Amino acid sequence: MKAQFRKNRMITLLLTHDCNLRCRYCYVREYKSCSMSTETAKKVIAASFEEAKGFYDCLEFVFLGGEPLMLCRKVMEVAEWVWAQEWATPYLLSAVTNGTLLDEQNKEWFAKNKERFILCLSYDGTQSAQNINRSGSDSLIDIGFFIHNWPGQGLKMTISEESVPYLAESIIALQEKGVRANTSFAGGVPEWEPGSLDILRKQLDILADYYLEHAEATPSNLLSINLLPVLEDRKFMRAGCGLGESRITYDWDGQRYSCHLISPLVLSKEQIQKYGQIKEHGQIKGYEQVGTRCGEMNNHLCEECSLDGICPVCTGNSIRLFGKPDCREKSSCKTFKIQVMSACRYQLRAILKDPILNSSQIGSSEKYRIKAIKYIMESIS
Repeated sequence: MKAQFRKNRMITLLLTHDCNLRCRYCYVREYKSCSMSTETAKKVIAASFEEAKGFYDCLEFVFLGGEPLMLCRKVMEVAEWVWAQEWATPYLLSAVTNGTLLDEQNKEWFAKNKERFILCLSYDGTQSAQNINRSGSDSLIDIGFFIHNWPGQGLKMTISEESVPYLAESIIALQEKGVRANTSFAGGVPEWEPGSLDILRKQLDILADYYLEHAEATPSNLLSINLLPVLEDRKFMRAGCGLGESRITYDWDGQRYSCHLISPLVLSKEQIQKYGQIKEHGQIKGYEQVGTRCGEMNNHLCEECSLDGICPVCTGNSIRLFGKPDCREKSSCKTFKIQVMSACRYQLRAILKDPILNSSQIGSSEKYRIKAIKYIMESIS
């Protein structure tokens, strides 16, 4: 029976478990010099197109690792093979890279093919932030190459406790170069010290002040959170990433998994045996209805939290850290609440600062957002 709706699918190819960096927050379980063969990559891609017929609108093939450009020539060979074929489904090719292994010959190839191959850079901000988080690698990265060739492509920025003093400076500097940073906090780390949490508050306030003074700048995702779901009547949120269905992963040996976080790149053999198979719609085998709860905390703490409807959930990360598919990290609770409170203050100030609006002219959508902000600020101490 054909599906009643159409959608896109992301297929991740884990080319290797090896990497030339050792980032302080990396989730790779064991660095290994394994390598996906060209033949395996071609088989995976051909099979993905066959599965897509009549169902998916577009396929996105993402080369990942480890560091995929440790196998740069293989990436190029596979890409050129894909382009030489006729496929029934539209597709995209991309790779997520730390950007340190691009020599002039590699740059020439990617620049030549920039319209049909996207390089997504993982980069953590200022020189100090990058060097703290990512093995002192700042001098090895030509960020201008990425900005010039993929000007609309955001980069992936991760904030650690050690790099948080550079948060605002990092995001602002990149935006002024025309780069959008998709920013997140490092997972699987110890709870932040109180002093670091104070720094986070101050950094987010600096960022908010910048956007209020520069209305032309698109606000960081840290401050542009959609707050409205807190007003909806729901106790639990299902993970919405589509793992096992709209997102699938193939390891270097061609074995299929629901997500790169639920693969041998991250999990042990025992964990894979228990959670390696994902049912339709992302449900874990043995968990017919998966709710969410805080890791190492009682379930009712999440149920009673006013942020339950917007608090991020990652099934793969939950299995990695807690051996269960439905837990949130206790360590991220405080940082997330600070982020949300900062977003509330910023969004309220942005609404009230609009010279077109006054108390009698604020539209229904703005009033509903103010209601959500008021609810959050009264709920969180």
